[in-house]
Amino acid sequence: MMNLKNKEIYDYIIPRSELRISVNKNYVVFFDLRPPQEEEDFSWTFNEFIDFMEAFKDFISKHRPTD
Repeated sequence: MMNLKNKEIYDYIIPRSELRISVNKNYVVFFDLRPPQEEEDFSWTFNEFIDFMEAFKDFISKHRPTD
């Protein structure tokens, strides 16, 4: 489990995409890497992001595609 402290930032680039997500203990910001820019495309509070991820996980578990 990762614990973010103070002003630490965790950057994650989604594989095979143009999306970068930067996370700190207060906010999650999203960047479209085409073209590179300094200002985020949108941001959520950390708790809003976690709520979304939990809701998305629930949605996927109920609507998982079948082969």
